[in-house]
Amino acid sequence: MDTLDKVKSASEDLPSISDFSNEKFYQLLPSLVQLVNEKFVIEDKFCCGQPLNERMRMLKDFHRDFGEVLSAVYRFKLYPALMDEFLWLVSTLSYRGFKREYFEKMLNAWIIAMHGIIKPINSDELIQPLRFLVQHLDVFVNNWEISDKLESDEQKGLLNLLLEKRRRDAMEYAVSFIEKGNSPDDICHDTLMPVIKQIGLLWQKNEINVTDEHAATYITKYIVLRLFDRISRKPTIPYSSLVGCVPGEEHVLGADIVASHLEIEGWSVCYVGHGAPVEDILEIITKSSPDVVFLSNTLISKLPLAVELSKRLRKMAPKVKIIMGGHAALVAKDMFAKLVDAVIDDYRKAHFEAIEILEGNA
Repeated sequence: MDTLDKVKSASEDLPSISDFSNEKFYQLLPSLVQLVNEKFVIEDKFCCGQPLNERMRMLKDFHRDFGEVLSAVYRFKLYPALMDEFLWLVSTLSYRGFKREYFEKMLNAWIIAMHGIIKPINSDELIQPLRFLVQHLDVFVNNWEISDKLESDEQKGLLNLLLEKRRRDAMEYAVSFIEKGNSPDDICHDTLMPVIKQIGLLWQKNEINVTDEHAATYITKYIVLRLFDRISRKPTIPYSSLVGCVPGEEHVLGADIVASHLEIEGWSVCYVGHGAPVEDILEIITKSSPDVVFLSNTLISKLPLAVELSKRLRKMAPKVKIIMGGHAALVAKDMFAKLVDAVIDDYRKAHFEAIEILEGNA
């Protein structure tokens, strides 16, 4: 029987999608999502023993997100990433009671929708990765359970405080690690990041709700600020930066930590956070004239916007250095090689990587 690793490896042999087919899919994506949703509403009155209309709002969000992932995967031929994203979808919905039947119907709904409104010469290209998922569906539905657990007592202690939404207690607990000789960078990397990842897994497993997850993220952002406030800033260096997320990216914690990390290292930091569109980010860069732009890209679905921003920034300000981080940036590292100056896998490398690039190009 195939394993998930074998399926991911085999997916690399799937053919590329032509630019024309990519563009048609992107243009018609809203209509495709609507057709997928309508198929479920028309054909299925019940899902997993419950009236479908009680779950349709959730499914519409998942269908839209899956379509956006497909668009990025098609464009950049990231088929192994599609395997991971589909496994996440199967896992998240399986923990909410969905069975194999739903996933097969969902994939077939996408295939039917594409055939319905896209010419065969193009739809035949686009459906191949979906048929691949259908062919190997059993591998995904047999491997959806999560077994990851936190390792240290410090991580478990912070997790409990976050879930109890005790903001000040959680902050004081994390700050106490400084007195034990840990740096803010170490605390963020060894404690905060694993804990916030575990929070995400608990939501995926349907053990906490979205409010619990958001509260934990907000409290963790507060902790980051308090941690870095506890140590003195190093002497100012003659470099400036802009730090933020690519447009549409909602996972902002990594950018928060990078901004705080650079400020401590003596950088002048213009922090734009998340939610800014491409035009606004480019306007801010024009006004602030940073030496380095640090961008965070976690979601695969936001890769097209990350590429657009990088290309336009290169054209507008060719001397500005660009450093990318985040899960999606690492997945598409080879593709970004010609667009940015570096892709980093650890925020603690941000300062030294940027200095090396700047002074190496001086």
